[in-house]
Amino acid sequence: MTKNINTLAIFSANETMDEIQTEHLKYLLLPALLADFTLKNQRYDRVQVLETGQIYYRDYIQRLNDYQFCDVNLNTNNDEDESKTKSVASSTNQVDLLLRQAQARESKIQRYRQMKQLESELEQLKQLIIDQQHSGDEDVERQFYLKLIRRWLQQAIDELSAIEAEMPMVKMRAAMLKMSTVTSDDTDKLDRRRQPSSKPLTPIILTKNRLQKQVYGAGYPSMATYSVDEFVQQKIKEGSLQLTDKNIYNNSLYDWANNPEKKKMEEQTEEESKELLIEQDDERELARLRKWDDWKDDHKRGEGNRQNMG
Repeated sequence: MTKNINTLAIFSANETMDEIQTEHLKYLLLPALLADFTLKNQRYDRVQVLETGQIYYRDYIQRLNDYQFCDVNLNTNNDEDESKTKSVASSTNQVDLLLRQAQARESKIQRYRQMKQLESELEQLKQLIIDQQHSGDEDVERQFYLKLIRRWLQQAIDELSAIEAEMPMVKMRAAMLKMSTVTSDDTDKLDRRRQPSSKPLTPIILTKNRLQKQVYGAGYPSMATYSVDEFVQQKIKEGSLQLTDKNIYNNSLYDWANNPEKKKMEEQTEEESKELLIEQDDERELARLRKWDDWKDDHKRGEGNRQNMG
């Protein structure tokens, strides 16, 4: 909006406040409002925020000086600060320093009272504008904006004084933080330099033959080089082992591990065949079951070798 106002050339440096149109007076408040919003920003660097707010407030006061609305010396605060510093450093005239501080305090109190008076008058004018909004009295509206501009002028002077007091502390804190960061980085670099460089680890390669020979520290192979099934097959090929019953070999643990479902199916088939024999009243099966029942009657559950425990 500020750029648009400058582009449209609403204000002229040759004009005075009395020559500015009433409807354009409110645009003079833009720098003060921008300064107020900027100083409330907490996200950016505080030094940058203070410097930006200071620029806006000084621009606002300078515009009012140009339009002969006020006569505020923007260099007064800096000159007073330099004189205060010199007087404190030399310690030659403490009375003048106390007098200047008292005058600054008194002027601040007067500005505060003026601001309160202006705020009260602004409320009255605002209510009057609302009541007479249909009549459109331009004099009342112009008086309202002029008092509002003067109210923000008092705030701009106070805010500039507060910024000049806060700026040295903020800059000192930023410098200390930067110094501590640099010191921490230098300490980390020094610690890394002091640490001894570790030697690269050599890769460990374990082969099958070395693992077999060194597992128990023996000089001969101490681990199995092939499975039991491979051993049986080798003996059969050599002719030193003959199997007449194939079921003995088929019931091996290796065979069950390769096909566990096959063993379950065989057991299920065996159970079904036994049930079928019982249903058909097979004499041999019934005799076997009676013999098993008699044996269970004569021998209690858990009988046998109890390791001489009774």
